[in-house]
Amino acid sequence: MLDDHAGTHVYHMDSSKFEIAKGRDQLACVTVTGGPLLRWYCATCKTPIANTLSSTRFVFLSLILSGFDRGKTDALLGQSVEHVAIASGAGDPGKVKTANMPGMLWNLLVRTIKARFNPELKKSPLFDDDTGKPLAVPIKLEKAERLAIDEKADIYREVLAEAQ
Repeated sequence: MLDDHAGTHVYHMDSSKFEIAKGRDQLACVTVTGGPLLRWYCATCKTPIANTLSSTRFVFLSLILSGFDRGKTDALLGQSVEHVAIASGAGDPGKVKTANMPGMLWNLLVRTIKARFNPELKKSPLFDDDTGKPLAVPIKLEKAERLAIDEKADIYREVLAEAQ
């Protein structure tokens, strides 16, 4: 789900505030590198949903908004203000406000500490409340699958660069 800068529009939020009204039985997740980042999606239509870490110890999720109307999501959630990992993007990065990594880590630390004192904050519709484990068994991409995705993203970046 790459946008016109070869990035993904996400909304970083507390996982306890996220709800799934239908289709929990269709949840799936993948780990691209085998690390702790899980990319959640619908197993039926393959639509990306969110990114989380692999346990409820870190109580956040990045809701994937790239497939939605940017004006409507900004009106509902607030206008996007910062970007991360712009080096792999397309276009003029000088026009992009980058996120403050220490600030992002501080926010994660504050959320984690609050969740230690309030177990309700650890709840997530993507994880089992009792065990804290993901509802779907994470699928680890094979190297060839990862390279194929990277190749498609590189082609997309080249097309964007030519268009600008």
